[in-house]
Amino acid sequence: MKNLFNLMVLATIVAFTACGGEDKVKIAKEFESLPTEYAQYCSEWKSEIEKLDLAIKDYELDKDERAFKKLAELCPDFVFSKDYSDLSEENKIICKKVEYSVDSTRKALERYLDSEIRDMHFSVIDREDFLFEKDDEFYDYFYKGSKIYFDIKIDGKMTVKVYNADSKSYIKTYTNQSHILDSLELKNSAIYLIEFSPKGNVYSDVKVDINYAKIEHLLNKKDVEREMVECQANEQRAIKIDGIQMKNLFEEPRKFTLRSQGKSIFSGSSRATIPINIPAGTTDLLYSLRISTNEGTQSSDGEFNRNLHAVYKELKFAGKTVYEKTERKSSILRDLLYGTEPAREEEAYCNVFVFTNSGQAKKFQDNTPTPDLKYDIDLSLMGTQSTNGKIPCKGMRNIYFGFENERFRFSNYLWLEVVAVSPKTEYHKYVYRIKE
Repeated sequence: MKNLFNLMVLATIVAFTACGGEDKVKIAKEFESLPTEYAQYCSEWKSEIEKLDLAIKDYELDKDERAFKKLAELCPDFVFSKDYSDLSEENKIICKKVEYSVDSTRKALERYLDSEIRDMHFSVIDREDFLFEKDDEFYDYFYKGSKIYFDIKIDGKMTVKVYNADSKSYIKTYTNQSHILDSLELKNSAIYLIEFSPKGNVYSDVKVDINYAKIEHLLNKKDVEREMVECQANEQRAIKIDGIQMKNLFEEPRKFTLRSQGKSIFSGSSRATIPINIPAGTTDLLYSLRISTNEGTQSSDGEFNRNLHAVYKELKFAGKTVYEKTERKSSILRDLLYGTEPAREEEAYCNVFVFTNSGQAKKFQDNTPTPDLKYDIDLSLMGTQSTNGKIPCKGMRNIYFGFENERFRFSNYLWLEVVAVSPKTEYHKYVYRIKE
């Protein structure tokens, strides 16, 4: 088979390039008699066959998957598609000769590749001295009749499973084997997963190869994408996540006005107090405060809760740790706030006090001088512009926001939105699909 292929390709190349100068002149003259576009087209085919000859030599020297893929990718393009029916009889013969050479080369190459692919192994996973610290998986689309080869050395305890994502069934399981040396012929064309579930931290050499049943399987590989979606606890392959639930404490933003110091002498107040009743189980309050010198509302007012949920979904489906029980690691809440900050006005600012005692909140509202008040210095903000904030409140039942406008001439308009956060167990799973 190989000899037949090489002879046919060699004959084709000789027909185009020849070894002697006389033949070269003869071929050149034949091409020159063609109309320009046809002469160019035939010349291009001459170049393509020369490239094929180099690819064959490259593959014969080292039969690796790179050289094989290069040959396989050339095959579908070997089609002479130009219509020469309107040419003269003499030029038809020239074009027919080129077409025949191209067609013969493609057919010989197809037969050669079909025979070669039976022994070709293509790498699926190649990890040397890899440390598995948590569950991991590989996923891809494989055709029926393909054969997977496993050579996995494991220094520890680990379970390896092969899963058909289309039929939602496990077809092979290897449990706590130090060396998995096996093969598996696939009965269906489907998306397959290879799952690795270590017990603790496990080092492993993982080599997984595939042998395609047909050359078309290599040329028509399908790309697979995965997406994490919410699911129920009892669903197959459900993943438990320590997540959060968020409850909007105001049906609409609390809008209020802080009169300037000068105007408050005659009417209104430069201070305001907003009590917050904290739902049971709440660990944190997230708030959004927009401050403006213009009393007009914006389209973003009232969207804080919805925006938090949108950012939260993006974060958890991106695979980030959603909720940590220790305060030091609760970066998810900061990420949520950072992704929903209100626009700021340079000239609009006020003081924000956080009280945990109703008596102190009342003193503030009654215009007790600030030095005589007891408030949470770590959570209060002096001279802040529009901002978002987080208040840890585990075990608390109430807190009180105190707002103060220290400016003498200009009044401020404020919009406050508050969301209560509590831990929640969630379940998600991955779904897999072929990319369009």
